[in-house]
Amino acid sequence: VSAMANSQRKSHTREFKIEVIEWLKKNGNNVSATARKFSVANKRVREWRANEKQIREMGRGARASGRGRTAFFPLMEEHLHRDFLALRREGKKVRRWWFENRGKQLIKE
Repeated sequence: VSAMANSQRKSHTREFKIEVIEWLKKNGNNVSATARKFSVANKRVREWRANEKQIREMGRGARASGRGRTAFFPLMEEHLHRDFLALRREGKKVRRWWFENRGKQLIKE
């Protein structure tokens, strides 16, 4: 069993990734030295360098980009989200069953 198999996966913020990329550029693109300095795998440094543009476009504090499922009913989900936010602004609790019932109503409309 490798050492990586026993370790937990880490999630790094956008800011950390940018810091790693900038250090890499300032220090002669030495992937191994950069990985050692920031205690990350060489593979991560190479991935972040290759995906620099997408990383810089991510929101502040973000950890991942492009994840999540694609909406099956984007318009309905947009309405659900809007209604949910309105209820929360009013201080009301929103339970799981509310989403199911409201979603069914929206589909019928």
